[in-house]
Amino acid sequence: MKIKVTFQERTAEYSSDADITNLAQITQKLCSLFLISNFYAYSLFLSSGQIIDNLNLIEDGSEIIIKHLTKLGPTPSFGGSTGMPQPTQPIGINSNNNINSNNTLSSSPSTNVAANSINNTITVAQNISIDTLLNNLKDNVLKKKAFFDLKDLKEEILIRKFVEKNGIDSIISQIKDLTGNTLSYALSALQTIVSYEFGLTSIQLSNSIELTKEILPMIENSNPSISKTSLSLLCLFLSKSSHSVEIYKQIFKNNNNGNNNNNNDKLYNKILVQLLGSSSTVDIQLNSLTLINNIINKTLQVDGELEFNKLLSELDSYEINPKLKKLVEGIIAPELKRQLYIYQRHRFQVITNRKNVVFNKESPEHDALLMKLWNLTFPSVKLESRVSEQWKQMGFQGTDPCTDFRGMGIFGLDNLVYFAEHYGDKFRKIVNSQVDRKDREYPTATAGIVITFELYNTIFKMGDKVNPNLPIDEIPLFPLFFSHPNAFEEVYCTTFQILDSTWDDMNGTYMYFQKIISSVKNLIISALESKPTTLEAFEWKCPKNNLKQNGLVFNDQQQSNKPHQTDDIKGLCQQVNKEVLEFIKNQKTQYLSEGFQFKLHKPIKSKSSIVLNYINIKLDTNNSNLSGSSNEIYIQYCLLPSLDVSPVDSKSFLASTNYNTIKVLDLNFISESTSNSKKKDKSTNANFHFTISIKDEQFQQILQQPINGGNNFNDLNIINKDNSNSNNNSNSSTPNTTSTPTSLTTSPIMIPQSSNSISNQPPLSPSLLSMSGGMLPPSSPTSNSSHASSNIFELVSNNREDLCNFWDSIRLLSGQDIKSPEGSEDYQSLLNLNTSLKLLDLEGIDIPLQTPPIPLLPENYEFRNI
Repeated sequence: MKIKVTFQERTAEYSSDADITNLAQITQKLCSLFLISNFYAYSLFLSSGQIIDNLNLIEDGSEIIIKHLTKLGPTPSFGGSTGMPQPTQPIGINSNNNINSNNTLSSSPSTNVAANSINNTITVAQNISIDTLLNNLKDNVLKKKAFFDLKDLKEEILIRKFVEKNGIDSIISQIKDLTGNTLSYALSALQTIVSYEFGLTSIQLSNSIELTKEILPMIENSNPSISKTSLSLLCLFLSKSSHSVEIYKQIFKNNNNGNNNNNNDKLYNKILVQLLGSSSTVDIQLNSLTLINNIINKTLQVDGELEFNKLLSELDSYEINPKLKKLVEGIIAPELKRQLYIYQRHRFQVITNRKNVVFNKESPEHDALLMKLWNLTFPSVKLESRVSEQWKQMGFQGTDPCTDFRGMGIFGLDNLVYFAEHYGDKFRKIVNSQVDRKDREYPTATAGIVITFELYNTIFKMGDKVNPNLPIDEIPLFPLFFSHPNAFEEVYCTTFQILDSTWDDMNGTYMYFQKIISSVKNLIISALESKPTTLEAFEWKCPKNNLKQNGLVFNDQQQSNKPHQTDDIKGLCQQVNKEVLEFIKNQKTQYLSEGFQFKLHKPIKSKSSIVLNYINIKLDTNNSNLSGSSNEIYIQYCLLPSLDVSPVDSKSFLASTNYNTIKVLDLNFISESTSNSKKKDKSTNANFHFTISIKDEQFQQILQQPINGGNNFNDLNIINKDNSNSNNNSNSSTPNTTSTPTSLTTSPIMIPQSSNSISNQPPLSPSLLSMSGGMLPPSSPTSNSSHASSNIFELVSNNREDLCNFWDSIRLLSGQDIKSPEGSEDYQSLLNLNTSLKLLDLEGIDIPLQTPPIPLLPENYEFRNI
C-alpha cells in the first residue's frame, strides 16, 4: 500500500506491505516521516478534510494530511467585552497538549473510541466558533477581536466552513468603514482566507472589483501592516483570481491612465514606485515590486507589446531605476531578489521585442534610422543612393546594409545609431581608423552587429525563458541594469571600444576576428561576475588596455620602456628579454623536432577509402635553417589512420614519401576552443580542441564532412613535392567525376542570420561555427587573400601541455609572440628571475638617472715631463 502524506507544505510517500492493526500505529509511522516524536498530539485527515477515525478510510493511493490537534480552532468564548485581543485556549486542550472527549488527559489516539470522540469535539468546536465569529463580526464591540481571531485561523476545515457561510461577504461589506488596527486585522483575515484557492474563487466578479477599489488606496496608509497586507491582497487578485483580467482592465489599466475617478485620479503606478524608495519595511518593498511585476505582466498579456513598452517607459519617468539600484546595493532578501530578477526580465523583453522586428527596407521608419546612422557617421559626405558601395566604408558587408541585420533585426541598427549619436567622436574615430590599419582593418558595422549578438545571446542570455522558480543562488541578476535606462546600449558602447583597442593590442587581422571577439567576450563576462552596480564600476573592471595588464602581449619594448629607468637598465632588460625568448624558442623547437600527434575532430577519407583520424606534425630539421628567417624553416605533416601506424608504414594510402613539407609560415594556429578554459583538469582525462590552417597548394581536396555524415565522400589526395610531376601526370589522364566541395576558407567574422537564410548557404568548416545562432560568413572585400588556399582542421589534444608547446613553437618559429596562457606565464617568470639575477650586482648602488658632468681641470694644474 502506498500513501501520499503532507505535513506543513512538505510531502512524503509511505509504502508498506505489512497490515495496519490500529490507528495509533499508522499515525506514529506517518509522523516519523517528518521526525515528529510526540505523534499523540497529531491526527490524520483525508484531503477532503474528513478526520480519519476508521482504518477503512485509508486505502492504497490515499492522500493524508497530518495536523496538530492544538490548532483546530479558537475558543467559542472571547473572555471579555473590551474588544481587545485576548489569548485563546482551544477547546479540550490542556497545558500538556493532550486531548480527549471529556477534556481530560489522554496519552494517544490509540483507539477508535478516542478518535470518534476527538472528531465529535472538533465538529462542535467548528460549528460553535464559526457561528460565533460571524455573529461577532456584526457586533461593534466584538468586531475587532473577531477579526483578530479570524486572521489566525490555520485549519482549512474552519476556513472552508467560514467561506461556506458567506463570511467573506461580511468582511467585504465592512472593510471600507474600518480604521486602525481593526482594519489591519480585517485585511489579514481576508488574506488568510483568499490564500486558499477555494476562498479566492468564492468571491464574485462584482465583489472582486469593489474590493480591489476599496483596497487600492490603502497601499498609502501610514500603518505599515495595512500597507503591506493591501499590497499582498492586490497581488493575489491580479495574479491568482479568475477575474484578474477584468480587475486589470477596470482598475489598474484605467488607473495607469489617470481615469479612475473613484480614487481621485491618482496614478498608483507612481505611488508603487515611491514606496520602493520611501518605505523602510522590506515586506512593503517586496510587495510593491511584486505588484508592479504583476501589472507589467498583465499589460503584456492583455494589451500587447506597445502598451507594455509604454508602461516601462512610464516607470522610467518615475525614476524606478535609482530606487531598485538602492535595493540591490543593500542586503537583498531572497524573495526580493527573485522579484528584481523578474523585473529585469521584463526589461529584457523590451529588447527582445525590438530584436524580433525584421529590418524592412520598405519601411520609412527603418529607412530614416539607417540614414540617421549615415549622417551621424559621415556628416559632410552625401550618400549617393540607398544601395551604394559607400556603405562598405562604414563596414557593412555589401552595398545594401539591410542584409546584415537579418540575425539581430532592427536592434542591431539601434545600437549602431546609439553609439554614433551619444559617442559620435569615438564612433567616427573607430570607423576612420580602419583606413590607417590598411590590411589589418575590420568592418566596423559588422563588428557592431556581432557585439549585439554576443551581448544578447551569450553574455546576458536574454533569449532564455524566464524561470521564476530558480534557486536563489542561481538567479542571474545583473545590478548594472538598474543604474541606467539604456544600460544595454551603454555596455555595448564600452564593449565596442574595448574591441577596437584589443584589436591593436593583439595586432589583429581579419582572419583572427573570431579569436579577438572571444577574448573580449570573456573579459566582459569576467567583469560582470563581480556584479558591478554602476557603469563606472563596470568600465573599471574591464579597462581597455586589459591585454597588456594581463601579460598577454609580449615584445622587446615591454620590458625596456618602464618609467624611471636609465638607458643602461633599459638595455639590460632588453638583453635579458632576448635571452629568455631565445631559451624558450630552443626548448619549444626541440619539442617540435620530436613531433606532435593530434586527433582530427572529424575524420576524413583517403583516395583509397582509408579512414584518416590523426595528423602528425614535426619540424623538418634537415632542410630548416633555424638561425635564418622564418621563410627558411619548414614543417612536415602526415595524416594517419591510427596511432598504431607510423608514417614510415603508411605508404599504402599516402604518396611514396610520407610527409608533406611546407614552410612554417604556411601553418597557422587559428584559435583555441573557449570550452577549454572551463576544464579543470589541464593534463589528463580531458580533450582540448583547437583549430589550425595549412596552406598547401598540393592539396587537391580536403573534405569537411565526418565519416558518419551520411554524404558521398570525395577522395583525399596527398602529393609530395618530390613526386608532384608524376602524380599530376597520372591524375590528368583521368577526369574528376566528383564535384569539388566548397572551399574550407571562410571569413572569420560571422553575422547572425535568420533560419531561412541558413539553408541556402554552402556548408562551413565546423571550427568556424562556434558562434551560435546560425552565424554565416560575409562576403567581405577585405578578406585576406593569403588564406585563399588554406585548409582548416579542428584538432583534439588529450594533453594540455602538448597543445601549448605546439602552439608556442609554431608562433615563435614564425617570428610571433607567445600566446598560450601557460607559455606566457613561464615567459614572465623566467624574465623576472633573470632580470633580478642580472641586477643583483647593482643592489644597494644608486645609479643616477643622468650621466654626471665631467669636472673642469684646475687652472694651476702643471703637467710634468717624463
